[in-house]
Amino acid sequence: MAQVGQSESGDDRSSGANAVAYYRLYVLSGPEGRFVGFEEIEATDDVEAVRRAEAHLGPKPLELWCGERRVRTFPALPPES
Repeated sequence: MAQVGQSESGDDRSSGANAVAYYRLYVLSGPEGRFVGFEEIEATDDVEAVRRAEAHLGPKPLELWCGERRVRTFPALPPES
Protein backbone atom coordinates (compact mmCIF):
# COMPACT_ATOMS: atom_id res chain seq x y z
CA MET A 1 0.00 0.00 0.00
CA ALA A 2 1.32 3.47 -0.85
CA GLN A 3 2.06 5.89 1.95
CA VAL A 4 0.53 9.34 2.10
CA GLY A 5 2.21 11.49 -0.58
CA GLN A 6 3.24 8.47 -2.68
CA SER A 7 1.62 6.90 -5.70
CA GLU A 8 1.09 3.15 -5.89
CA SER A 9 4.41 2.91 -7.80
CA GLY A 10 6.18 4.58 -4.88
CA ASP A 11 6.84 7.93 -6.54
CA ASP A 12 6.93 10.85 -4.11
CA ARG A 13 4.45 13.18 -5.73
CA SER A 14 1.92 15.49 -4.19
CA SER A 15 -1.62 15.35 -5.47
CA GLY A 16 -1.84 19.12 -5.84
CA ALA A 17 -2.18 20.77 -9.22
CA ASN A 18 1.19 22.50 -8.85
CA ALA A 19 3.13 19.42 -7.72
CA VAL A 20 6.66 19.28 -9.09
CA ALA A 21 8.69 16.14 -9.69
CA TYR A 22 12.47 16.22 -9.87
CA TYR A 23 14.24 14.55 -12.77
CA ARG A 24 17.85 14.09 -13.83
CA LEU A 25 18.89 14.00 -17.45
CA TYR A 26 22.12 12.02 -17.61
CA VAL A 27 24.60 12.57 -20.45
CA LEU A 28 26.27 9.32 -21.51
CA SER A 29 29.75 8.88 -22.92
CA GLY A 30 28.51 6.95 -25.92
CA PRO A 31 27.90 3.26 -26.59
CA GLU A 32 29.78 2.24 -23.43
CA GLY A 33 27.10 4.10 -21.43
CA ARG A 34 29.16 5.79 -18.71
CA PHE A 35 27.61 8.89 -17.16
CA VAL A 36 29.66 12.01 -17.92
CA GLY A 37 27.28 14.68 -16.63
CA PHE A 38 23.69 15.54 -15.86
CA GLU A 39 21.11 18.30 -15.92
CA GLU A 40 18.42 18.68 -13.27
CA ILE A 41 14.88 19.12 -14.56
CA GLU A 42 11.76 20.10 -12.64
CA ALA A 43 8.47 19.16 -14.26
CA THR A 44 4.88 18.45 -13.26
CA ASP A 45 4.88 15.05 -15.01
CA ASP A 46 6.83 12.75 -17.33
CA VAL A 47 5.40 14.35 -20.48
CA GLU A 48 6.71 17.78 -19.50
CA ALA A 49 10.05 16.30 -18.39
CA VAL A 50 10.50 14.53 -21.74
CA ARG A 51 9.66 17.76 -23.59
CA ARG A 52 12.28 19.64 -21.57
CA ALA A 53 14.83 16.86 -22.04
CA GLU A 54 14.37 16.99 -25.82
CA ALA A 55 15.82 20.51 -25.77
CA HIS A 56 19.15 18.92 -24.75
CA LEU A 57 19.40 16.42 -27.61
CA GLY A 58 22.80 16.40 -29.26
CA PRO A 59 25.82 14.27 -30.14
CA LYS A 60 25.70 12.18 -26.93
CA PRO A 61 22.99 9.75 -25.81
CA LEU A 62 20.85 10.77 -22.82
CA GLU A 63 18.79 9.04 -20.14
CA LEU A 64 15.98 10.74 -18.23
CA TRP A 65 15.43 9.47 -14.66
CA CYS A 66 12.96 10.29 -11.90
CA GLY A 67 14.49 8.89 -8.73
CA GLU A 68 15.23 5.22 -9.36
CA ARG A 69 12.86 5.05 -12.36
CA ARG A 70 14.23 5.44 -15.87
CA VAL A 71 11.67 7.47 -17.81
CA ARG A 72 13.17 7.46 -21.30
CA THR A 73 16.39 7.07 -23.26
CA PHE A 74 17.38 9.34 -26.12
CA PRO A 75 19.89 8.21 -28.75
CA ALA A 76 22.66 10.54 -29.87
CA LEU A 77 21.72 12.68 -32.84
CA PRO A 78 23.68 11.90 -36.00
CA PRO A 79 26.30 14.50 -36.95
CA GLU A 80 25.10 17.10 -39.42
CA SER A 81 26.70 17.00 -42.85
